[in-house]
Amino acid sequence: MSTSVHDTVEEAIHRLQQHGFEECTAMANRQHETAYLCAFQRQDDEQQILYCCVTVEDLFALLSFVETFA
Repeated sequence: MSTSVHDTVEEAIHRLQQHGFEECTAMANRQHETAYLCAFQRQDDEQQILYCCVTVEDLFALLSFVETFA
């Protein structure tokens, strides 16, 4: 079962990247001294806002938000 969750997470990350988000988890972890599941920033965002996901639910909430307004 964890394989399907992992595949689903990878698919969600890929879909966010298709919407112009760049995965930057390692940088966010170092910057905030925490362990995020994943973190993103918009490639065209001048303010360098980080979208940090702690849980799988956070990731899918971000994806849902992005796809709603895309």
